[in-house]
Amino acid sequence: DRFVVDVGAAPGGWTAALAERGVRVVACDPAALRDDVASHPLVTHARCKIEDLDMEAVAPGAVLAGVVCDINAHPAQASEIIAPLLRRLRPGALVVVTLKFGGRGLGAASETRKARGADELVRDIGEMVPLAKA
Repeated sequence: DRFVVDVGAAPGGWTAALAERGVRVVACDPAALRDDVASHPLVTHARCKIEDLDMEAVAPGAVLAGVVCDINAHPAQASEIIAPLLRRLRPGALVVVTLKFGGRGLGAASETRKARGADELVRDIGEMVPLAKA
């Protein structure tokens, strides 16, 4: 059996989108999910931080087919937080990370900072799991 872990799942946007497409999801977030998401038969809500998630307890023997991460953290922190999950991914797995940067900076300096953060995240993930080449 395969599943995707949604890190920082509440209120449930990514979880709902995946479950509606027939994907089994472990939604990991200490906050509540929307009622319609929490009650979906393909959704298991692990009401904890990802660092405290016991994968075998919520999805025994399942293969991790993907990770979705939408936490409020700098890209460097996000890669550290999801690193244990990335090491468990099956080949060809899906990884989606929402990049969030503090501040509302505009202009070239802000764009350069954002691009650098994105590059670092992709590099970090690539060091943990092989990335597909376009």
